[in-house]
Amino acid sequence: MSAMRTHRSLAVLFAHIAAAAVACGGSTTSTSDPSGVDGGGGGDGAAGGACAFKTLDELSPAAQLDYIVLRNELVRQGNVVGDGGVVDPDAGLTLVSHEVTDVEAFGEPCKTASDPATCKKALADLRVITPPASGSGKDCIDRQFTPAGCQALYVVYTSGDTVRAVRTPDELRAALGPIDTADEAWLMARLAGYAVKCDNAPEAAGIVPSATKDADGYVLEGIQDTGQCGPVVRMKVRVTTGGQVSVLETVNLASPPCAIGRRPDGLACDATAVHVATSAVGDFFSRAALLEDASVHAFIKMAEELSHHGAPRSLARKARRSASEERRHTRVTRRLARKYGARPVAAKVDLRPVRELRAIARENAVEGCVRETYGALLAAYQARAAADPDVRAALAQIAADEARHAELSWEVHAWATARLADDERREIDAAMRAAIAELSRELETEPAPSLARDAGIPSAHDARALMAALRETVWA
Repeated sequence: MSAMRTHRSLAVLFAHIAAAAVACGGSTTSTSDPSGVDGGGGGDGAAGGACAFKTLDELSPAAQLDYIVLRNELVRQGNVVGDGGVVDPDAGLTLVSHEVTDVEAFGEPCKTASDPATCKKALADLRVITPPASGSGKDCIDRQFTPAGCQALYVVYTSGDTVRAVRTPDELRAALGPIDTADEAWLMARLAGYAVKCDNAPEAAGIVPSATKDADGYVLEGIQDTGQCGPVVRMKVRVTTGGQVSVLETVNLASPPCAIGRRPDGLACDATAVHVATSAVGDFFSRAALLEDASVHAFIKMAEELSHHGAPRSLARKARRSASEERRHTRVTRRLARKYGARPVAAKVDLRPVRELRAIARENAVEGCVRETYGALLAAYQARAAADPDVRAALAQIAADEARHAELSWEVHAWATARLADDERREIDAAMRAAIAELSRELETEPAPSLARDAGIPSAHDARALMAALRETVWA
């Protein structure tokens, strides 16, 4: 997978693959409904407003606890930049910020403390992450996307003069005793990694968090918080009275379109949280517009980094041209989003220093050679399969541009990997294979009927066919 097979043009190749896939899978010719209302059901509907789901309204802890607070701690970190704006890989990380947010609380802080002022100061000063932080797992993750650094979700309680952090389900079970309220069950599940949210995605319409008591404890249902660039997942979790947490069922309702395309270093995935959509098609194009906007930043950064590392001027020039084309794509997809009742938002991308070549090559391999390459083929498919003539016309132009962007990704891949060591090339090859496998899993979700009809989104069967064609022609 070190180099793409040579073709006259990816645009020509993708046009042939898309035409064959549409002919075999069949495209709909039903009349487009700009309102986005899908008479056939199956996943569409009004998005509804955001809701505030609380989990600390009713607790009955075994010990005398004055106060319990659910806390989110975030350490933002950055690379140490040396002379000329170059990242020093041997200098480690530097602290950007260390933030603590109290998400929810129950009780009165330090109510029975002998010295309330000292207790409250200890509560305010308590931290569980010591920067600079590194490691793996849910509490400390090295992430490409904003914020870079480490994050911890935990519980803090005060009891008399004691101020203590609770980081694991076992510690929480010891503090709460028997799990005998729904709120305690939700809190146990949340600390075990099953955060719930009120999702405004059309696929999740009508699904609200619920807790059902039975002889063994509680069965919790709702939409799991996987992040705005993660799938929409309906979960069912059991929490026993003894505090054991187990998953009964998870159903992947949808994978947001922001999972496909070039996601730049520093992209804030939660930027999509404030966009509003009242249909699956509006939601699709709103998310697509955000990703197109993010791609502008990605290509501007690519041009800067390529120039810094001495790449041929033609590559930086193509990157700047790609940024200009992505601006046009942003305007087009925002217009389509508004047509289908959505209010799109701008992407938020943190500015970061010039990176070492290996990091640039890895991101380009995953985001460009895999996701953007598939995205270009997807646009070619939509330009033929969509029932809405506005969508077909818009995607026809976008498909041609995105094919050139994919070609640029492979040119950058060839130039960069030729300058890396053997172990670094093996690392990038493994990252590409993992990205292909991840993308394949995301495409197993069947699109809502209106998405397949109006936006031309392929069925899971057709998406597998598109992926197979890329494996045989581009990723071979």
